[in-house]
Amino acid sequence: MQEIELKAHVYDVETVKSKLSTFAEYKGFVERSDTYYKQNEKSLIYPLRVRKEKSDREGNREENIEKIFLTYKRKSLVKTADGSAVEKNEEKESEISFDTLLTLETFLEDNGFKVYLRKIKSVFTWKAIVKIGEKNFDVTIELCRVEPLGDFLELEILSDEKEDFEGARKALEEVLARVEIDKSEIEEKSYSQMLKNSSN
Repeated sequence: MQEIELKAHVYDVETVKSKLSTFAEYKGFVERSDTYYKQNEKSLIYPLRVRKEKSDREGNREENIEKIFLTYKRKSLVKTADGSAVEKNEEKESEISFDTLLTLETFLEDNGFKVYLRKIKSVFTWKAIVKIGEKNFDVTIELCRVEPLGDFLELEILSDEKEDFEGARKALEEVLARVEIDKSEIEEKSYSQMLKNSSN
């Protein structure tokens, strides 16, 4: 499974929420606490991520229940003809238990992995179907607050290798247009890059 995604800066959260409500279905709120691990700072390999997630999906708050996910991505950035960029990523992700996390943390520590970065992200999620030509694309839309970076709109389409990449890209850009965010606000850097830069 591959992800086709982009994110863009948001400067007026309430206006974006209002516009999303006209064409997308609200799915709920989730708070994600991410810890990234690397063997060393200079490694070019994308960090391993452990995510703890608390959700309030469609009003059902799970106050004391956290889900834990182990994620690794192979990331690539695809430039489009107009100069904007869309991510095309291969993601491997599994839900793991708390006991498995303890085992994993011990393994990482014993094999030279260090905590590279921590990130907390508050996320409101919508789903929308966007038609491009004769094809419908299921778009996940996330309005995110990442401290201290600010607010972002993340758009994602999951597909197999035979999916129409160009159509998916157009579907993402169509969502941006519907919420009146200019393509110049697309952010190519990862959150980890931006957070590292902000701490220097």
